[in-house]
Amino acid sequence: MAANKNKNQSSMALHKVIMVGSGGVGKSALTLQFMYDEVRRVSTNFLLSSMNN
Repeated sequence: MAANKNKNQSSMALHKVIMVGSGGVGKSALTLQFMYDEVRRVSTNFLLSSMNN
């Protein structure tokens, strides 16, 4: 059983990612999307008001 566990662990690739960018550009949103395979939906009104500021 231990041999199977080691075999499964060795077949998984390990990647390190560095997120760089200004505040409020979506670094955390992208990180959460990759970690949990989930996208947060944002209303169009929020996007339009963000662009006007």
